[in-house]
This record gives sequence, structure tokens and C-alpha cells, in this order.
Amino acid sequence: MRNPNCQSSRCLILAFTIVLACQSAILVAQENLFAPTTTPPVNAGQAPPATIGQASQQKSFKEIMETIRKNEAEINRLYSSIPIGFPEVQKEHMAKIETMRANNNTLKGQLKSAAIQSYMSDPSGNQEAAKIVFDIISGRLDGNSIEGNFDPNGALEMADTMIRAGIEEATGIDVNDVAYQAFRASFAIQDFARAETILNQIEDSGLKLNPSIRSRLADARTKWERELMIRRLEANTNDLPRVKFETTEGVFVVELYENHAPQTVGNFINLVEKQYYDGLTFFTVRPGEYAQSGCRLNSGTSNAGYQIPCECYREQIRHHFAGTLSMVNRGKDTGGSQFFVAHQANKDFDGSNTAFGRVIEGLDVIYGFKKVNSAITNSEYEPTKIIKAEVIRKREHDYAPTRVAEQSKNKVGGLTPSGSLQTVQDNIGR
Repeated sequence: MRNPNCQSSRCLILAFTIVLACQSAILVAQENLFAPTTTPPVNAGQAPPATIGQASQQKSFKEIMETIRKNEAEINRLYSSIPIGFPEVQKEHMAKIETMRANNNTLKGQLKSAAIQSYMSDPSGNQEAAKIVFDIISGRLDGNSIEGNFDPNGALEMADTMIRAGIEEATGIDVNDVAYQAFRASFAIQDFARAETILNQIEDSGLKLNPSIRSRLADARTKWERELMIRRLEANTNDLPRVKFETTEGVFVVELYENHAPQTVGNFINLVEKQYYDGLTFFTVRPGEYAQSGCRLNSGTSNAGYQIPCECYREQIRHHFAGTLSMVNRGKDTGGSQFFVAHQANKDFDGSNTAFGRVIEGLDVIYGFKKVNSAITNSEYEPTKIIKAEVIRKREHDYAPTRVAEQSKNKVGGLTPSGSLQTVQDNIGR
């Protein structure tokens, strides 16, 4: 796809603050960008990426690629020449094959950082490196990279690296593809103004996008402005409860929306103080969507033994953004102990799941959780485990669950004893 107003892709490149790249891929990507599950599943050791600095201590990209190809050719030759009827010789052949495979795995671990360095040093002369760099960008947004982690900041930085280095037609990459990945990354880190600018530039090039993308972005921007207003007011009082989670991947801290979801917060703090979450895993982690925990069986099939009312159907709710803490349910008033942390804004969760807190420290830790799926028992990784959860701040009243069966008799003035709806919600519309 080429900009009808420019004679070459170089003209369009200068219009972008961040890199861009090909129509066929972008059309597929836009179908998948905003298509996470409407709600999380009902209760039902990775190496860090190599840095550019490390690449200089390794073989060059061309050397790595050449060695990998030679090894693969030799592996194929050895396979085709295994002698029949000579067991000892067969063992020698297989031992050589395994050695060369192990060598290739090591080299592939160095390939990404070497590709980045190679592309930066010669953007127009290395098509293979350019394609790998683009795969790194999309992999950091889809969780399909070797690391398997969601890394929108890293994706945006790498997209910017590509644009700074330049994109030549010889690479086989069209500017719009990288631009669209930059849009996805900007959306994920809640830089919605930048995301809209990128969309405008893509559409100015003549590429028509799915209207739902614009709709999602507009919805997120409106809700984000309201969210920022609420956060400023909360910062003034600075008294919301907080919980610290120590996990096998690191520490993160959440602040709880007691003003907007007092019953959910009362239940959550009560469970934390009973050490309910200690030792549990994040049994489902879908990069770019959410990380889920709170099941004693670590499978999504158990709960606290009771149900609590949902607080996502009233007017003054909190919405879902990167780091939002939210309650899992099977339907209205079926929450209990399971919760998830959203990886980015998702309006499909709004009004369906109770947002009752947000991560204020350690969101990068959550993005680094092991990619697992409770439905797949032979996951490649051990899931991230909660070592300890502890309340580090709360208000001076008791926190207890309001069970669904108890709600009608405990209700006082439309509220429950577990908290009080006050402060900002009378002043800010949904």
C-alpha cells in the first residue's frame, strides 16, 4: 500500500514519529487488536531479552545466520545418511545432530539482539534483520516473542528505533505496518493522543481501518479523562487501602477503590488478612489481556465458598485500564475470591466485571508473569506464584465480605457496612 499523495514510502516515513510497515499484515492485526475475551475465564523460566549492548559481545547477525544455515544443512545431511544396520554409527550420527541442534538453539537466543544491531547499522542492506526486528515489535505486543511477555513500552521503543534508522523498500516492509504496531503500543500505555495521531496518519496514507478501532479509541479517551480526574481527587485524600503482593517474579502494590466498590474491597481485604492468596498462582496469563489468580485449585474452578454482589452495574463505576484490578464472575453477583489484572484498556470488561483497584507499583512485574493457560496442563512454564499478600494500609473500620445471601438484610441506605460511597462519585459522571 502506498500513499497516493507521495511518490515513495520515504515521504510517509517522515510524517510518522514512530516507524511503520505492510497492508496485508495490518489488516490481520486490526482484526485481532481489540479481540480479547469479553470477560476473563469464569471460575472454572524465561530469559530476559538481550540488549543492544550485549549484541556487540556476540557474533554478528550475518555470522549467526550463516552458522545456523550450515548447521541445518549438516543436520539434514546427517539424517539422510544414517547407515542402516550399524547401531553404533547411528548413535554417533544422532549425537552429532543433537549437538548441532543445541548449538543452533544457543545461536537463536543471540539472534534478536544481533538483528537489532545489524538493522541499526545498515537499515537498507539487511532485509532479514529488518524482518526480525519487526517480528520483535509485534511479539512484544502479542506475547508471541521468545520471552512471551507483554511489553508495550519495549515495542514502542523498537518501533521508534526502526523509524530513526529508516525503512527502505528493499526490506520488504511497508511503513503502515510498523505504524499500526506503534498505535497498538501507544494505546496499551494509555497515550491515547499519540495513538489517535498515528491512526490519522495511517488513514491519510489511503489505508481504510476497521471503524471499531476508532470507536474503541474514542471510548478509552473519554473514560481515561474521567479516570484521571478521579485519581487526582483520590491523591488529595490519599487514604485508600493498599495491598502488597510478593510473587516469584517480583513485588507489585495495588490501591483499592473503596469509594466506588466498598463491598468488593471489604471482601478482598478480608481474604488478604486471612492469608487466602498466599501460595496461589496466576494460573492464566494472556499477554496483552490479563493475568488471573484467586483459585485455591489454581485452575479457575474454585472460589472462597461464598458469593459477593457485583458493583459494576451502578452509574458511578471505575473502568478498566492498564493495571486495573477486577473481580472475576460467572454472571451477576457471583464473584468471590478470583480476580484479574488487566493489561490494557478494555471496554468489554466495563459493566461486566467490578473494577476495584489499580496497580500503583510494579506493573512491569505483572507484564513479566509466566505465560500460562489453566486449560493447558502441560504449559511450558511454571506459573507465577503469590508468595505473600499483605495489607499495608487501610481505613479505621472493619473489612468483611458481604455475601449475596446476606446483602438484603445488611443493606443500609443502599450501602453495606463494609464501606461508604463518598467523595468523588457525586461529582463525576460515568
